Amino acid sequence: MRSSLLLLCLLGLRLLVSVNSQFTIFPPFCPVNEIWDPCGGLCEPNCDNPFPKCLPICAIRGRCVCRTGIYSLNAYLNRFSGFYRSVTGDCVKGQDCFFENHPCFDYLCAWDSAGNERVCVSYDLPCPNPNPRHAPCPKARRCVLKSCL
Repeated sequence: MRSSLLLLCLLGLRLLVSVNSQFTIFPPFCPVNEIWDPCGGLCEPNCDNPFPKCLPICAIRGRCVCRTGIYSLNAYLNRFSGFYRSVTGDCVKGQDCFFENHPCFDYLCAWDSAGNERVCVSYDLPCPNPNPRHAPCPKARRCVLKSCL
C-alpha cells in the first residue's frame, strides 16, 4: 500500500513538472535519429545551415533535436557525418542534404520544340509560417532556356 502511494505521488510529480516547467524528469520519446534537448535546440544544424554560429542560450521549453555525428578523424574529413534537419522536418544523414540543396544535381532538362537547349536551375520555395518543425525552406528545380542565363 505504501509503495503504491509513493508511486502515485511520483507519477503526479512527473506530470506536474513536465507540464509546468521547461525541464522534465523523464524526457519525452523522440522520433528516430533525434534526442531530447532540454535547452530547446535553438541552434540545431539543418541541411541549409549545417554549421550554425550560435549564442549559448536556452529556449523556454525543451524539444527533440537531430542526433549529432561521431567526432573523429573520419567525421572531420567527412564534415556531414551525423544528422541534420531536412525540409520535411525529419532528421536525415548529412550526405542526403546534398541532394536536398542541389535538386538539379542528377536532373537533365529536355530541349524545347525549337531545338533550344534548356538547363536546370534551383530556387527557394516559400517557407511555411510558422515553421513548427524548425526545418529549412525547401528548394525546387525549373528548366529554363540556356540563352536566358
